[in-house]
Amino acid sequence: MKPAATTIKVTRELKDRLDRCKVHPREPYNDVIARILDEREGEMVYAAGTVPASGPSGGFNPAVCYRLPDEK
Repeated sequence: MKPAATTIKVTRELKDRLDRCKVHPREPYNDVIARILDEREGEMVYAAGTVPASGPSGGFNPAVCYRLPDEK
């Protein structure tokens, strides 16, 4: 069952900014907004034992593959 969704109104300029933040063209806005908020709040959750790549911002780098934890 999918979580409930809602509609929000944003200006065309903000939509264009969100489009530029996408990791890939078909990434949902929900994921873009969640990633931005996680980065803003400093709550990036990484898989156990992995370290984020140190890029210019020191945070999430879409060019790097992060390892998911092994299933038990």
